[in-house]
Amino acid sequence: MQIARSKGISGFYIGYKSTIARDIVFSAFQLPIFEYLREKNYLQLSSVANASLSGAIAALISGFVSCPLDVLKTRLMTQDMKLNKTKDIISQIYGEAGMMGFFKGVGFRCSILCLGGVVYFGALQRARTFFHIH
Repeated sequence: MQIARSKGISGFYIGYKSTIARDIVFSAFQLPIFEYLREKNYLQLSSVANASLSGAIAALISGFVSCPLDVLKTRLMTQDMKLNKTKDIISQIYGEAGMMGFFKGVGFRCSILCLGGVVYFGALQRARTFFHIH
């Protein structure tokens, strides 16, 4: 109710732009890294194991790179409605913890994304193999 009263309907979409930005950056790194590692298959693993490992590594790197945008998105969505501008929130994060403030929760974020990369890309490769799609 507080959001509806203070911001109206648009208050429910406060993190929309930052979520899109974070997801674009994440995908722009994840997919090319995954495909590069999958094609190289440096460890000569089975296609499913290689895709799982490649997906985990790609998710780890992408999660790290996009972490500042995730922190910003989370702060935008959970703020107390006093800060209205993205630059004010960036200043607040930097003022509280410096550059490290933009990597708050990076270990947990990357861990979860790695696990997701293993499952998602492993399942994708298994389906590719099953349906004879390369």
